[in-house]
Amino acid sequence: MAAQMAQFFPWFEDNEAHRVSTRKPTVAELLAAGPDDALAYRAAFQHERAEHLMTLQVPTTVLRWRGSILLKHVDRLLTFDLPSNVLRLDTPADLAARYAAMSHHLLSLR
Repeated sequence: MAAQMAQFFPWFEDNEAHRVSTRKPTVAELLAAGPDDALAYRAAFQHERAEHLMTLQVPTTVLRWRGSILLKHVDRLLTFDLPSNVLRLDTPADLAARYAAMSHHLLSLR
């Protein structure tokens, strides 16, 4: 399962239509995540519903990264009438341009 997480999205759809990488991770790469690796996934799965986003009281930015394997899920989330403290940031697929857009946005929040 851990190896499939690096090759398919979602990991259990192990077919060409869901392939995100042809490279298998090494054992060292799989172990590098450490013992708390599951915490990030647990948080993501527990908070993927729009009703969770509706209850946030802090400024929040939803990143809509063109090229993301999560794009259809983010787009579904953005169809909801989100509170004014939840912002949407469209970012390019290109890594350097995406990081530049994210950095610019974060600096604008100061």
